[in-house]
Amino acid sequence: MKKPRNLPSHNLIRSYWAPKLVAIGKFSSAQDLEHSKVCFACGLRSIVERAHIISKVTNGADQIDNLHLLCPTCHKDSELLESELYLNWFLKRTALDKLLSSYLKYGGNLSDILHSIFDRHAITFTIQGFLSRIQTSLLEKEIHSSTSKRTKEALQAKKARGKNLAI
Repeated sequence: MKKPRNLPSHNLIRSYWAPKLVAIGKFSSAQDLEHSKVCFACGLRSIVERAHIISKVTNGADQIDNLHLLCPTCHKDSELLESELYLNWFLKRTALDKLLSSYLKYGGNLSDILHSIFDRHAITFTIQGFLSRIQTSLLEKEIHSSTSKRTKEALQAKKARGKNLAI
């Protein structure tokens, strides 16, 4: 039987991170965080969940310095991000990003928005490059976490084909 996890409380996490988040400019004051349920990433008041900065799968600890309080949308959006990708995402994440994510999640189309704002070909090229980088990152994670030698070999072969992968 698994031993129950002993995670720090929301209040402890909020108190630990409040001065750090103010120092990096995510919030204007610690009071903005300490007495309300606010997502550390998008800044909106919401139900918040404890989210690992370094995931449990990659041996991230259940310690206060490895936990953020994120709304369910930001938590889901951050799940596949590690190290620099997570840090860049976290530092740049805004309420608008969360709203766009929610819009897409519930059937909205990014192409509808982009088509009216940007040159569609330039954006398509940019998005394809981004998806290719994410796909490579995900394959590296799968290879790293796979226990079967056959599975690792298959994933490495898939990664080697690189640009031939369907996006």
